[in-house]
Amino acid sequence: MELGVLRPGRHTYGQTVPACAKGCTLNSLRVYGGQNTLDVAGHLTIHKLAASDSSLWRATEGGRIGPASADGLNIEVTSLNGLPAGLFLLPTAAAYPLPVATSGLGALPTVKGLDARPVPVTVTTTLPAIPGAGSPAVLTDLTNADHVSTDGAATSGGMVWLTDKAPADVAAQLATHGLTITTDEKAAQVRARLDTQGPAVALWFYVIVAALATALAAGALILAAAVDRNRRVEDLSALRAQGLTRSALRQATLLTYPVLIVVALLAGIGVSMLGWWLTGWALPLAGLTPPTIPLAGWPRALTIALTAAAALLLLAGVAVLAGRRTLRRIR
Repeated sequence: MELGVLRPGRHTYGQTVPACAKGCTLNSLRVYGGQNTLDVAGHLTIHKLAASDSSLWRATEGGRIGPASADGLNIEVTSLNGLPAGLFLLPTAAAYPLPVATSGLGALPTVKGLDARPVPVTVTTTLPAIPGAGSPAVLTDLTNADHVSTDGAATSGGMVWLTDKAPADVAAQLATHGLTITTDEKAAQVRARLDTQGPAVALWFYVIVAALATALAAGALILAAAVDRNRRVEDLSALRAQGLTRSALRQATLLTYPVLIVVALLAGIGVSMLGWWLTGWALPLAGLTPPTIPLAGWPRALTIALTAAAALLLLAGVAVLAGRRTLRRIR
C-alpha cells in the first residue's frame, strides 16, 4: 500500500484497503526515493503507532531507529544511495537472524525470504532430509519467516503438516482461517503407494534369495550327512564296543551338526555385515534419480536376529533329524 510522496512537516497519509476491513497486521514500512533521485536522507517520526517503542523495531541498511520519544517512532534515514529497494523498518517480533534447519547444505549465511530478499540466518540443526523438499533444503518457522519479510505473494504449493494428534475437524478449522484445501494425503496412503513401486517390490528378491539359500544349505546338510553316515556309523560302533557311553554317543551324533550350524550362522552374519558395509550405500535400488530421502543405514538388529533364528531352527531341525537317523544305526 503506497502512501505517496512524504512532505516536510506533520501530515496524515491514508489509503482505503478493502482487504483490511476486518483488521490487518503491519508487516513492514518502506522508505525509498522517487524517480531520478540520487540519494535520500532525513528524519521521520511516525505518530499514533500502537507499537511505537524503538526497541520493537529494526531498520535495514540505509537508516536506523532513532532514540525513544513520547512523540512516536523516530527514524533516521542516513542514505539510500545504492539501495533501489529503499530502507525497510521491520518489527522485532521474530528471532533475527532467522533460525533454520538445513539438509545437505554447508555454511549458510543467508536465505531468500518470502519477499525474495536475502535474510540472515543461523543454522540451529541439520537434518537428513526436509519433509516435502528433500535435500538440499531449508526449514524454518513460517511465522518467523513472515515477520522478517517485507512483503509476500500467494502460493499454490503450500502445505500443512499434521501429526496423528490433529483433531478430526482440522480441515474445517483450516478452512475457517481462509485456507483452501486442494489435496488431503495421509502418510498411510503414501506408504501404500511406495510399497507398490519398483524399489519396494525389488526388496522381496532378497527375501526369496535368503529362503533359497537356506533351503540349499539344508539340502547340502542332508547330502553331507548321508554321504558321511556309513563311516560315522562304523567309527562310533567301534567306539561303542570299546566302552563309549550312550550319553557321549548321543552328543556326538545329535550335537555335531547343530554346533557347526551355529558357527556357520555367526560367520554368515559377519560376512553379511561386511557385504552391506561395502554395497549397502547403493541399496535399496531407487532408479537413476533416487529420491532425496535418507536411505537405509544398517539392517535393524531385530531383523537380523529373527532371520538368524529362523535359519537356525530350520537347519538345526534338519541336523537333529539326520543325527537321529545315524544314532538309530549304531548298536
